[in-house]
Amino acid sequence: MMKELIILSIFNMLALVYELIKTKKENKILYNNYQTALKILSEYDPKIKEYLEKENKI
Repeated sequence: MMKELIILSIFNMLALVYELIKTKKENKILYNNYQTALKILSEYDPKIKEYLEKENKI
């Protein structure tokens, strides 16, 4: 009984770690898309360009 609980706990931890890694990759892609969109918009909107320059984002 105890052995099965330990195996189940390890399996659950592995599943959570896998989901965490997958989520971090997705967030990195989404953040990159956000930065790209801001750079493109800054070409047409001087306020966004000013903000990005002030924050050293571009």
